[in-house]
Amino acid sequence: MYRERIAQVYNLLSPSYRRIADFLLNNYREAAFMTAAELGEAVDVDTTTVVRCAQRLGYNGYPDLIRDVQAQVKAELQSSYEPLEGDTSPEATWQRSLLRDGENLQQALGISQETLTAAVEALQSARHILIMGAGYGRYAAEAFATALRDLGKWVDYIPSDAMSQAFALGHVGEEDLVIGVAVSSYAGEVPTALQLAKDRGAKTMGVFGSYANPIARVADLKLFASSASGGPYASMTAIVAVLTALLQILALSDAENFEKLTSEVQRNYQNILSQRDREVSDLGLGTEGTNGIG
Repeated sequence: MYRERIAQVYNLLSPSYRRIADFLLNNYREAAFMTAAELGEAVDVDTTTVVRCAQRLGYNGYPDLIRDVQAQVKAELQSSYEPLEGDTSPEATWQRSLLRDGENLQQALGISQETLTAAVEALQSARHILIMGAGYGRYAAEAFATALRDLGKWVDYIPSDAMSQAFALGHVGEEDLVIGVAVSSYAGEVPTALQLAKDRGAKTMGVFGSYANPIARVADLKLFASSASGGPYASMTAIVAVLTALLQILALSDAENFEKLTSEVQRNYQNILSQRDREVSDLGLGTEGTNGIG
């Protein structure tokens, strides 16, 4: 099996070969359906390097390697889902969905330390962060933008229409970070927007559920969180988990400032409530009257 072959020679592999090996180990379900060129794009090496890596692992070529990876995926799917195959009952669908989400989260743990560190540093150092989403990835993108603002970041969520993106990108520069979020292979205008941001010198980050999504080929920083599901809808679970983990890292990395922000929010909230109560009192309304306000 390819895992054993990689383990035997891993310490002897070149940096480029190791990137390929790491991808095969951590994202094998996605890799199983990739061409050599697509795998090369995913890890920033050329197609020839992918083919030579397969040969270094003892295969005649890339097709032999990928058949081995596909066999692994097929065996896992059969063992996990065979009892539920063809069963569309709520109970079976429930199990399929949660089992697959568990596997997606496990895969997300395979994001390399190098990629994670680069993503965190980009979020910490950016002057201005712009976030956009494709499809229903826009819901995760908007929630992430809101949470980053709560951490004191200058963040804007950019709607998916071309005009909003055009206006927003007119102001980005080298100190800015533009993030694209997509759950399925649908990308809308986000890849074009990311490329325009790169052309203006901004750093770009993609958080995506499928390497078939064009965002994966454009973004400088690539965070893959599989959206494979046990039903017809792509799963957002791993993407939301990855974004949440980034928020936790940012909050804990500057815990003192986060506590100050939290305290300030609580004070402001109490002041707003107190002011509202005074205004209600001045109007001569009792408790019952306040129930109809807002």
